[in-house]
Amino acid sequence: MVKDSFLNWYINPQMPEEAIKDFVTIGDLSTASGQGLEKQRHMLVELLNKNQLYVNLSEIDDAQFKLSEEDKALNVTFYWRASMSSLFTDTHPKMEALQIRLWRQATPTRKMNMLAQLNASARMLALAGLRSQFPQATESELRRRLASLILGEELAYKVYGDLPDAK
Repeated sequence: MVKDSFLNWYINPQMPEEAIKDFVTIGDLSTASGQGLEKQRHMLVELLNKNQLYVNLSEIDDAQFKLSEEDKALNVTFYWRASMSSLFTDTHPKMEALQIRLWRQATPTRKMNMLAQLNASARMLALAGLRSQFPQATESELRRRLASLILGEELAYKVYGDLPDAK
């Protein structure tokens, strides 16, 4: 592996023993806080990524890889902890991992539909907030204020002109 792989710029392939010592030293640092272990984990992820010594999480169930359940579990656990922080504080990590896997497996069309739905929801929420903040505003004023939120005031002014008479 030392001869054929791109290990990293900070690993000297002629002296891998030094790299191992450095890696162990990093792990010993801040043991109580876990920072050393976390730094080691990130280094390993980087090494694995550069050498492609892993199976993508989105392909982990593909029969061609012939992964054991134990290997699948290790892969998911390792990459989950090393490369992802929790997206949802109220969701169990296994369910979050499943949600992420489903997102990764979605077709491009499905992903674009989800994005369009999210954009529509964000616009509806923004308009509701504007209606609350400006209860006397007309629909055209609310649309213009929404344009300011989305585009920034300068571009909204160039595209739509001044705000209608605010009420």
